[in-house]
Amino acid sequence: MQERERINQDAAADKSNRDDVQAVRFELSRSRTMERERGEAAQRAYQTQDRAEQADIERERMQDQAVFAKKQRTVRESMRLQKMKVIELETSRQREEKVNEKRSKDEEARKSRVEIEAAEMEELAARKAEWDEKLAQQKVTFENQATERRVRNYLKYEHYESSDEENDIY
Repeated sequence: MQERERINQDAAADKSNRDDVQAVRFELSRSRTMERERGEAAQRAYQTQDRAEQADIERERMQDQAVFAKKQRTVRESMRLQKMKVIELETSRQREEKVNEKRSKDEEARKSRVEIEAAEMEELAARKAEWDEKLAQQKVTFENQATERRVRNYLKYEHYESSDEENDIY
């Protein structure tokens, strides 16, 4: 019996050792699993943090691009407005030149008309002077002719009268 007891004790000790070994193995397995899970959790946390940082970086990059694009649009718009102002100034300058050219042409035409009218007035004045002179000469000529006619008529008439008087005397 003693042997049986010893065998039973050995069996109980073996069972206890096996239970302890199993418990140790289980504990070891559990600690490895927990360690692995902690590592995976840390890996996931790192990946999540990395993704968040990458998302932040991407968001900042997108904001920088948006700001850059807005600045480019502003610069393009200001360049376009500047070009429009230059074109508008050039157009107004050309328009002003055309107006000035037209004014100078009108002024020259007006001066030409004034000069032409003055020349015509001088010509008309010269013609009028000629006609006045001719009229004066004709008037003098007609008066002279009229006087000559009167004198001739007078002389003729007086000749008749004087012959009548002579006839009366005789």
